[in-house]
Amino acid sequence: MSLRPELVSQEVTCGMDTVACAREDVFEGRGLYRFLATGFSYLFSTAFVSVFLAMGFAAVVTIVTILVGVLGGFN
Repeated sequence: MSLRPELVSQEVTCGMDTVACAREDVFEGRGLYRFLATGFSYLFSTAFVSVFLAMGFAAVVTIVTILVGVLGGFN
């Protein structure tokens, strides 16, 4: 599977509709579809990365809070 978002969408679509993807020109002339598929791919990949970073930040804050509490920083 490709790492480019627009190709991932194309491959997923072909996985769901193998008859239509048997032709090589299946995506020719479908500029709106390609535009929307690319946009949604970038949107969801950006959301995934953002959530992953937020979870990492929350984990670091939790660990620091626990360490400060254990070392008596809140007394």
